[in-house]
Amino acid sequence: MIKDTPFDINTFKTKRRYEINKGNKNFHVKEINPSEWADNIYEVATAAYATYPESFRPDISHDQFVSDVMNWNFYKVYGAYSAEESICGYACLKKVGSYIVFCVMKADPKEERLGVNAAIICKILEDHNEFLMAGGYICDGARSIQHETAFQEYLEKYFGFRKAYCHLNIIYNPKYSNIIRIAYKFRKLLKKLDVVPVIRMANALLKMEEINRNGEKGR
Repeated sequence: MIKDTPFDINTFKTKRRYEINKGNKNFHVKEINPSEWADNIYEVATAAYATYPESFRPDISHDQFVSDVMNWNFYKVYGAYSAEESICGYACLKKVGSYIVFCVMKADPKEERLGVNAAIICKILEDHNEFLMAGGYICDGARSIQHETAFQEYLEKYFGFRKAYCHLNIIYNPKYSNIIRIAYKFRKLLKKLDVVPVIRMANALLKMEEINRNGEKGR
């Protein structure tokens, strides 16, 4: 998904403007120094991960996570503040040449109904309108293979992002190509064992192989 046009809330339908304005009313979003909010960011991340299906839920260590945050070198990090002046959502952006990537975006699930995600995205787009008008674009990356997410559809519906299709080309290490070729024949059986972490990873690879083989049909 990419956003390659300037953001203007007045161009959206009433219901969508309402959802964005609700978020802006309930939260204050600004660029932050993540090292000053490392513990708070950890709390948001653990709350967000707690809603993931157990088989996809990462096990994160507080000390390691905080240490990583201290060394973040993203282009920009945004935080969403509630009335209590605590961060309840954050987004990390990386700038790569002529485009910007949403690397990470997490929010406390309890705050999502109040529009925290909308507030964060709205602020990011408003801050980068000149960048968009100059021909740059913001990318949300590729669709996840391992689990379903509605976030990209949300960006498309409420913020004018659009799908940017591409061809998937895969080149395997020769010593694994025969294994993949054989495993591909049993992909439907392996799909039934998706709860096993190592098989889930293999299924993700086989799904990409299926897309690669189907070409246009695999989009």
